[in-house]
Amino acid sequence: MKGLKEIIIYILLSIGAVVMLVPFAWMISTSFKLPSEVDKWPPQWGSKNFFSKRLVKVKGGFDAEAAVGSSEGSLREALASVVMKRKENVFTLNVNDDLFYRGELRVLIEGTPDYAKSMPISERARELISEIKSLSASMRNMGFKTVNLSDYGKLEDFFKDYFTQSLDEFNRLNFVPKLIASLKRYSDLIEKNGRGLVLFTKRVRNERDRKVLEEFLKNLKGNFVITSESLKTYLKGAEENLSYSEMMEIAKLLENSLNVKVPSVSDPYAKRILRIVEMKIVDPVKKLKERIKVHDEVIKYYKSVQNKVLKEREIVARFTSKEYRINLLNKRLKKSSALKPYFDVIKKIESEGYEKFTERFSGLLDERLAKYLKEHGVSEDLVYQRVSDLRSVISSIMNVLTESGKNLEKVISDTDSIDNVKEKLSSILPDSLLLKTQLSKLERLIPKGVKAGKFVKRLINETVAISVIREIYSNSMSALKILKAPSIVKEVRVKYDKEKYWEVIEVVLNKDIPGVYFRDEKYKAAVFFNFKEVLANIFQNYVDAWHAAPFGRYYINTVFVATTTTILEVIVASMAAFAFSILSFKGRDFLFGIFVATMMVPGEVLLVPNYITISKFGWIDTYYALIIPWIVSVFAIFLIRQYFLTLPKELYDAAKIDGCSNWRYLWQIAVPLSRPVIITGALLKFVGSWNAFLWVLIVTNDPKYRTLPVGLYTFRGEAGDIYNQLMAAATFSILPVIILFLFAQKHFIRGIARTGLK
Repeated sequence: MKGLKEIIIYILLSIGAVVMLVPFAWMISTSFKLPSEVDKWPPQWGSKNFFSKRLVKVKGGFDAEAAVGSSEGSLREALASVVMKRKENVFTLNVNDDLFYRGELRVLIEGTPDYAKSMPISERARELISEIKSLSASMRNMGFKTVNLSDYGKLEDFFKDYFTQSLDEFNRLNFVPKLIASLKRYSDLIEKNGRGLVLFTKRVRNERDRKVLEEFLKNLKGNFVITSESLKTYLKGAEENLSYSEMMEIAKLLENSLNVKVPSVSDPYAKRILRIVEMKIVDPVKKLKERIKVHDEVIKYYKSVQNKVLKEREIVARFTSKEYRINLLNKRLKKSSALKPYFDVIKKIESEGYEKFTERFSGLLDERLAKYLKEHGVSEDLVYQRVSDLRSVISSIMNVLTESGKNLEKVISDTDSIDNVKEKLSSILPDSLLLKTQLSKLERLIPKGVKAGKFVKRLINETVAISVIREIYSNSMSALKILKAPSIVKEVRVKYDKEKYWEVIEVVLNKDIPGVYFRDEKYKAAVFFNFKEVLANIFQNYVDAWHAAPFGRYYINTVFVATTTTILEVIVASMAAFAFSILSFKGRDFLFGIFVATMMVPGEVLLVPNYITISKFGWIDTYYALIIPWIVSVFAIFLIRQYFLTLPKELYDAAKIDGCSNWRYLWQIAVPLSRPVIITGALLKFVGSWNAFLWVLIVTNDPKYRTLPVGLYTFRGEAGDIYNQLMAAATFSILPVIILFLFAQKHFIRGIARTGLK
């Protein structure tokens, strides 16, 4: 019977241990997970970070014209950057999966991919452009966005521009709701609450015409209602944009909605109603259907011009070392003619390291410009605002004129006045109101006495240089080393942004191979890792969490505050416990009872008065606020007092006979004998101070004084908690406390067990 009881007790203890350890184990498991694995259901213990191979979901695209390096750099750089046309042909693979930063990337182009070389615009493309412009203008009246197409010299430019805009035009959450709204508007036009065109059929004198007309309108409205309900299914889908097959299905639905026989009528008023129906309802729906069909024709023509087959279909590239990327950066910087006038600036940056390279480059140019402006009368208080305004205005002017194809620096001469500069630049786009506005701003910003032409050329050259260096830096620092690839592939890059959580694979092609022809292919991608890279993946969340906030500073603050508070509390509690246990004075027990009674007061009640007191002392954002209010603990006084009571009174009497003072007895006899309970109280205080959150959050605004628990709040945002990094930060935050408990557990258990025993 006794053995059975012991077995039951051990089973219960084991269950309790498991229940206690599972949350901790789950926290550690989550700290190793990728973001997509955190919310996975059912939950899983493992992570793909432990594997040497990871499949990556990618979606093919192409490189549209955009601000080069727009995902990197500061606001100051963005103001000084200009939209530049890519000189290289690129197709992109958007990573719809967890980010990766190392390893060997393998991309397989499925099937037998077709592509085409660069070619001039064709007559067929011009016909399609004309149709698209016409139909797009009609659709604009129905609330849809307009597709703006230009006169292109290259066929691939048309495809690139068209597909870029059509992605937005045929966006699932844009196109479908507007289409449903249009059909509802047409249904209401036919009949709404007994009104609409049906109401006017009563004026038709011919009874036969009135009946067939009412039947026609009723059937047409019924078809629109049915079509609207069918269209709602297209609001949901795996892709943001409607697929080619979905658009064809929608075109079929629109065709069926008009599949109502138009009656033959003789009554003039009935004919008038039919003309209204034709013009206001049937024609717009036909336009919508035609627009989708023209899109179908563009797709078919796009496929028909691809007359070359890519035989090699696998791309293998490896992430490179920092040294490799820096060497590549240096080579490209030296080759750039736009950067030659600024080599002295680049050399200065290189000598100080490559961190925030483009931001520091633009900062040094700003300093030069600011110095020049101060020499020409701009006050020191306003000079940097003037620099920022000049950068912004000149970038806007260049962006407006980017399609002109002209070298603006050569258009302007050094001797030009501001009026000549405005005239020359305005002549490029004489009808642009935005250009005229920006040129007027530029005139106001240029200091008096400065040669406007030379100054504007300087601004243009510096703006181009900043944009070029951003492009070179971005491309070089994201370059991979190609191990295997088709002959048409020139370079492979992986660009990502951890904060915005996006990643893209850029494949640079030979200059005569447009990247737009690879947008419709299917791709498979995987990343392979060696043992060292697997370890790096496993602890990536810890690295990211550490750099997400100044955790080094938080650690120092936490250790300092917890240690100082613990030492001071032990000193104060030991002295108070000695007074309440060894010394005899009037009202001792009553006073001790009041002390113990304060333990029943919730700590939250004291937050406001304590905060007011700290504010009056001027201790907000100081270590005093974190330490002084918590150096007295009634529980510690009670704990140590109870232990002091277990010491023989004869020991104190003997010490006094030998001439020992109370102070000496406390620190040389009582405290050393009470080491287990002192360690217990100190450990409890250290843990409490280490984990303090609310008070630290209230009395600190400056991160310089904050501690680890408040630092964990970094991983909470409007988009939700970043649980994997939060768990990683929590793990390395509590690790010192666990280690401390493991070393001190013997004294902790002994102190708790013996407190109050005679």
